[in-house]
Amino acid sequence: MKARLLAATLIAGYTAFGCATATSVREVKQDTATVRTQLEAIRDDQRRIAQALVKLQSLVQQSSEEMVQMRAELKLELDRLGREADVINARLQDTDQRISRLPSKIQAVPSVSLPDSTRTDNTVQGAQTSAADAKSLYDAAYQDLVKGQYSLAESGFQQYLQMVPNGELSDNALYWIGECHYAQQQFDQAALAFKDVERRYPEGDKLPAALLKLGYSQIALGQQNSASATLQDLVRKYPFSNEAKLAQDKIRELR
Repeated sequence: MKARLLAATLIAGYTAFGCATATSVREVKQDTATVRTQLEAIRDDQRRIAQALVKLQSLVQQSSEEMVQMRAELKLELDRLGREADVINARLQDTDQRISRLPSKIQAVPSVSLPDSTRTDNTVQGAQTSAADAKSLYDAAYQDLVKGQYSLAESGFQQYLQMVPNGELSDNALYWIGECHYAQQQFDQAALAFKDVERRYPEGDKLPAALLKLGYSQIALGQQNSASATLQDLVRKYPFSNEAKLAQDKIRELR
């Protein structure tokens, strides 16, 4: 009887695991396609505005008040698009990381322990429900972020961290909170969140990106020396990362 019960439990576990993995693959692929489309659209906008700015600069009477105003507005628009591109690039890296982790998750065999007298079915079901609720909360917040609904996304990620302060995606959630603030030009709050990623999750895979965006936030706040130190620290700790290459470019601009 116990053997049949264990076999049924294993089969149910494998089936549920396979369905969850297939769903995760589809969701991640959809996220990747959406993010790549958004990134290309923003790059098109940047190219269009940059071309307009070049044409504008070639017009006569460069010192005209109207021309100065137009140049300033175009520059602000380029800066805004640059920030949005940064956020989308970060989202693209996140989905790429999630895709890279999927093979190991697919190959992993879920462990099923024998029931004991001190553990009830309700306890197991409650733990599974809690984990599923937390993952659903994270996914919903991530979708809000993709849609540019930054306040909703931040709230969702905050709730996720309250439920799972030290989970696999906890450093990601805190990083995305920083990105929500950064996208809204709330650079002081963004800097605090990115610093918190380093403090709370020093081994997390989001640390290089957090250091990079901390440096960018410090630049936006006029803290050039702190930004330079942050970016140099990034290059020293993660010299072969994509973030290190971007940091080196920004360091050269600061000199």
